[in-house]
Amino acid sequence: MDTKSKIRAATVGKKKYFRSKIVEVEGVSIEIREPNKIIKQQIVEKSQESTKVSSGMSINILDWQIWHIIECSFVPGTEDKVFDETDIPSFTSGPAGDFADQLWMELQDLISTEEDVKEAKKS
Repeated sequence: MDTKSKIRAATVGKKKYFRSKIVEVEGVSIEIREPNKIIKQQIVEKSQESTKVSSGMSINILDWQIWHIIECSFVPGTEDKVFDETDIPSFTSGPAGDFADQLWMELQDLISTEEDVKEAKKS
């Protein structure tokens, strides 16, 4: 195998692994998954506020959290998403510590890139 083929096999040809975990919420199991880059971009677009700030955009943090829950929550072992945008009123009207907050707390571990940044700085 030539050098280019080795590089391609180790990069674009490599199987992609996304983190996921099963969480118990309100007595039921939900699988939450790390989003890919396309889903991350869609979440950013859905979370942008209409008012721009000096850095170029502003993110509505509640929308950010809700769209992560919608896009990353699945029936365990399937490709079926548990929630959709019709559930947004349920997410926003609940008390602190409800199922949406529980899912968000769990999702933060999967979307965090802090470990990745630390590893990159070491090399």
